[in-house]
Amino acid sequence: MTFARSSLVFYAWLLLTLHAATVCANFHLGDYVPTARRGQFHGTRTSWHDALGRHAPRFGMDRTVAMPIPRPESFQPGDEYKLSLAFEGEHFVTPWLRVLGGNLDKLNTKSAEHAPIPMVQVRLTRTHDKMVSVRAHVVPLPLAYAREHVDLLDEFYNATAWPKHVIVRYEWNERRDVSPLQGEAVLFVSTAALALVVVFSAFRRAGVGSSVAELVASAADDGPSSARRGVAGPSSHAPSAGDKGD
Repeated sequence: MTFARSSLVFYAWLLLTLHAATVCANFHLGDYVPTARRGQFHGTRTSWHDALGRHAPRFGMDRTVAMPIPRPESFQPGDEYKLSLAFEGEHFVTPWLRVLGGNLDKLNTKSAEHAPIPMVQVRLTRTHDKMVSVRAHVVPLPLAYAREHVDLLDEFYNATAWPKHVIVRYEWNERRDVSPLQGEAVLFVSTAALALVVVFSAFRRAGVGSSVAELVASAADDGPSSARRGVAGPSSHAPSAGDKGD
């Protein structure tokens, strides 16, 4: 049974490790969500660069940040630059978002509600203490933000002003489809089922039996009740026909 015991110890350690990893991935309200950015320019993509806390979302809290974009080499006015964001170690990645050049000037014409500058709107969805999805797209910057950051408009259209800052708006939605107690119950049942499978597999490898019935029968034969049956049973000391003749 040495193999079975070592297998049980290994799988128990594995289950505890997976559970600890799940707990460590949880967030608290206001925690900074690890964020990275990369750019695409002239068909070339940059590596991922970690964003500072002041440019990252905070778990469960709406906020607006100004994310700096460094100047790409040989950038010319009108060139197109796309941005992509990643959260939780690239677990959630946005599509490529055009934030400079192209026809943004035509799409974001100045109006009574919007300024002629793009804004990246990121909608993050959470379930209790976990992120479950991220969606992002480019929208015209609301005029209210533009009035608070007039320098960003001048910077956006000034070809010599770098780094440029892109306004990123983080908005959170909460999905309440599973309660914490229900989630813990599902985790407990799943863990218990996996543990039973592991135990049964370990006993089979140890040669106890190939079915549940054989396992139960083997345990019954080795138990104290089996010993008692051996003392009182007809094959222990009952006299045989030859003994009676003596």
